[in-house]
Amino acid sequence: MFNNKYYIIFLAIIAGGLSVYSVSVQGWYPIAVVNSNWIMTSSLQKHSAAAFKYYTRALGGEGLPRNIDQELRRATLDKIIENILIHDELETRVGDQVDNLVASKLYDLKMSDIEMDKAALALYGLNFLEFKELVLIPQAQRELLATRLLVEDIDFEAWLEEVKSDSSVIIFTPRLRWSGSEVEID
Repeated sequence: MFNNKYYIIFLAIIAGGLSVYSVSVQGWYPIAVVNSNWIMTSSLQKHSAAAFKYYTRALGGEGLPRNIDQELRRATLDKIIENILIHDELETRVGDQVDNLVASKLYDLKMSDIEMDKAALALYGLNFLEFKELVLIPQAQRELLATRLLVEDIDFEAWLEEVKSDSSVIIFTPRLRWSGSEVEID
């Protein structure tokens, strides 16, 4: 009976360690919180990898600064934060019509899914669905909100700066911090 207790404790420690390892490898932990919206590390890694692949292909791998990884992580996290703020505002303004409006905006694309898939894979290293999720949908939401604000005679960039400064952003990594209006490298 006494030995079974130690085996159970040992197995619990091993299971806990494997769980922590799995969570950290998969990126299933938050890197930031924006107005109660969690940004997971896996999302930042996916966005950053696509940006890195794009810049590597665009510049041919030459002329990339040494600290490009950190700068891309910073810029990517800043863009994800903007996307969340834009999505939240668009949802506030149009309610449950966001998905329909985005779908109609994306429907206007002239390229076929096969052409888009090839282009997304060549430029970003993403399949079409990932490209749509990471690039097209946030861009469509940005354009829709910019149009809505323009109708109300509100400058989109000024609105975005104001919302960014009023937002609650907490970053959980020691190398990046929120300045009140953008992500900065420490």
